[in-house]
Amino acid sequence: VNIMGRDYLSKLIAILGKINLEDDTRRLLGSLCCVNDLLKRIDAKSVHPLTDYRKIIDIVGGIPVPYTENCLFQVDATRKSTVATLGEPVIAELQSVLSFFSKMGEVKYSSSLDKFKSAFYERYEEREVPLAMALDSELGIGYPAGHGIGDISPIVDNLILPVQKQRTVKTTANVPTLMLQRLLKAVEDGVDEIVFDPEEFKSIPENWNGFPETLYAMFQVMKGENGNPLLYIKSIGGGSAANLLSRFAHLDPQMEELVRSISEKESEIVTDGILAEIVHLPSSRVGNILSRPHIREHEIVYLTSSDLPETNKIYIDDLMLSCRGGRLVLRSKKMNKKIFPRLTSAHNYYNDTLPVYRFLCDMQHQGKRTSFGLGWGELADLLDYKPRIRYGNSILSLASWRVRQDEVSAFSRLADADLVNGVTAWRMKRNIPLTALLAEGDNELFIDFRSICSIRAFLSAVKRRPVFQLLEFIFAQDELVVKGTDGEYLNECIVAFYKDQK
Repeated sequence: VNIMGRDYLSKLIAILGKINLEDDTRRLLGSLCCVNDLLKRIDAKSVHPLTDYRKIIDIVGGIPVPYTENCLFQVDATRKSTVATLGEPVIAELQSVLSFFSKMGEVKYSSSLDKFKSAFYERYEEREVPLAMALDSELGIGYPAGHGIGDISPIVDNLILPVQKQRTVKTTANVPTLMLQRLLKAVEDGVDEIVFDPEEFKSIPENWNGFPETLYAMFQVMKGENGNPLLYIKSIGGGSAANLLSRFAHLDPQMEELVRSISEKESEIVTDGILAEIVHLPSSRVGNILSRPHIREHEIVYLTSSDLPETNKIYIDDLMLSCRGGRLVLRSKKMNKKIFPRLTSAHNYYNDTLPVYRFLCDMQHQGKRTSFGLGWGELADLLDYKPRIRYGNSILSLASWRVRQDEVSAFSRLADADLVNGVTAWRMKRNIPLTALLAEGDNELFIDFRSICSIRAFLSAVKRRPVFQLLEFIFAQDELVVKGTDGEYLNECIVAFYKDQK
């Protein structure tokens, strides 16, 4: 299966059209062509009636291949804008935030790659070995180091050994002492917002070591004081500035051009080897996230296929691994060049268990900062309320409330007539506003505590969670900056930055 380049349906039709087919296969090709034509017709319309989708379902139903109807369609929607421009003050504010993070230092922790590097050097020192062998849990080290190793010996068959628990140590090392003191004082004083002035950090030098070649800033814009924009920084990501954009490149030629320009800039910055895109499909359910155009000249192909020329494809058995100067080094035997893997995608590869794929993805972060932001460290699980944190005109962390299930479990048994009053009493006691967001990872559910339907949806969503988090909803009606003919909208923006080598 291909996940790079053109959509797979078009590729399949093109392949079948080049070979001599039997009658059954010819009918299959005809069905696929009809489906493709209907999809193009839907894409060309501004209104998409359900009858068009039903026609596709009927055609697919006639193909002798099992399928699940609710997984048949992948829909990406786009909305054309009349004017959509970010002014210079917004970019300047983002640059100020990046400068602030460059002064904060780096989070120090022991990653799977660090542990593997230590185990690799202990076993092989500076020898170069095939990557596949090093990652094999029986022949080599395994990845993560020691994962999957379980030697079987009759000597210990009846020997019961205690399981050594892994200790997880949380740290506040990412928050300098000055800031930690301010945070603790703010919690003690019960203030709603902690404000850091850029002038406070003016004398601290910037340190851009460890920053990736490109990164993205994802944020929301609203009206601030004196007409200045106020930003909520949702995330700042490393790896590549195109990680969140690549899967949408097929929607707009300008989007695809931006993704390609980002990868070209990264290739300009990295001059001592080849940046190679990791091409792998762990499961069919993540194909929508991993599908993207060809954005690099070379691709590392693992348990899937690529339609790039053979000279541009790198296979696992071509890769050699060594440890030189405290760094893991990948080399292609056929090209005799260093290889720097890149996964230009938002796929959360940590959930994948295949050692080769996870190792290659982890390699893109070697020696780089992978997180940017202000963390509460071990205080996060101790404080029931955390105030908003703001730097200049940018909100770095929203006010949040840690809620236990036993606080709200009784509300599910209340009748509608008593529900709003009961929830209001609890909300006022916890100082939770009328509107809030139920947060789980990057998923957020808007809650209006004046609405019975909204409260019921909220209670249903949290009924199996012992502890959950509510975030403040920062948008007020008069603060919305994106407007259309039919009203105002929330917004979410992404800006790409590259590391200036001058």
